Amino acid sequence: MRKMVRHIKDFLFVLLVVVMCVVIVAISRGYHPKIAGYQLLRVLTYSMSPAIEENSLIIIKEVPQEEIQVGDIITFVSEDPDLMGFYNTHRVNSIQVDEETGEKSYITKGDKNTYIDGYPVSYDQVAGKYCYSVPFGQIIGQAIAALTDQRVYFVFIMLPLMICFLSYMWQIIMLLTTKE
Repeated sequence: MRKMVRHIKDFLFVLLVVVMCVVIVAISRGYHPKIAGYQLLRVLTYSMSPAIEENSLIIIKEVPQEEIQVGDIITFVSEDPDLMGFYNTHRVNSIQVDEETGEKSYITKGDKNTYIDGYPVSYDQVAGKYCYSVPFGQIIGQAIAALTDQRVYFVFIMLPLMICFLSYMWQIIMLLTTKE
């Protein structure tokens, strides 16, 4: 019975490692899972430096439109053709209100950038408001960036997982074929 419990624990550990690897790779490929309205994102450029450094991991949270104020850092889907619809994280520089429709749009700017962004941001483009940077997030972010290289991913993720899997399979086979 103890061996069975140990094998179940080992299996759950391997499953947890696999899930973590999938999440890390998903983030590195642009998929951003949400948990209770929060998202973990990797900042790709230095445009918000020194507030947020390049390759930092940040946490954003969905917020109502009323909570977004001048000076807040927001993450949004940019209409800028150079960004091809990817997320952009910049500070709200000003808020404009359309007199006819009453709709707000946000004028944003990266702290390190000289000029404001060329495309206003509507609320439906906002993914969330910046909450904080993950401790040691820059190191983790650099590791995630490295994992986008398939060779690095294979050597550091897939190869060790395959070795663990084969080791556990060998142990199971030995357990089933060995008579006590």
